[in-house]
Amino acid sequence: MKDICKESGMRSGHIYYYFKSKAEIIEEIYNIGSADMLERIRSMLEEDDIVSAMYENYYTSEKKRREWNITPALRLELIAETAHNPRFAALYRESELAIRVEISSAVTRAISEQRLKSSLSVDHIANSLLLFWSAFTVLGLSEDASPESFRDTIRQLLHPRDSVSA
Repeated sequence: MKDICKESGMRSGHIYYYFKSKAEIIEEIYNIGSADMLERIRSMLEEDDIVSAMYENYYTSEKKRREWNITPALRLELIAETAHNPRFAALYRESELAIRVEISSAVTRAISEQRLKSSLSVDHIANSLLLFWSAFTVLGLSEDASPESFRDTIRQLLHPRDSVSA
């Protein structure tokens, strides 16, 4: 709450005029984050080079998060709240489902337009992309790890005939 008050320039009493509780604030963070993630997924999966777009999107997002002091640890704390709060768990599942549906839809379009050439099922590709994207958050906790280490693997997943195996 101190960080929110500092960033907004408001006292906690004023913030609680807009939100009834910390839980409502976290719920709004989930909602904003989900909407932003869906928009970013839509745009990156419309690109010709989806892998490059995915990484460009990741680095742009990380820059924004650093500006707002949204660390990987904070993102993991928000996810951890789902273990304690059924409402947050439901929000997380709804968000993940919406993201998975968007990825599946975009992957289906990309395959039909021959921007993706994988022989894997749409569900397999969508689940794998979601897994990689989630892993990037965990990788952000270590200065030694990098999402770049997955670039060839992701390219192989999406374009097996065009890739050089790692």
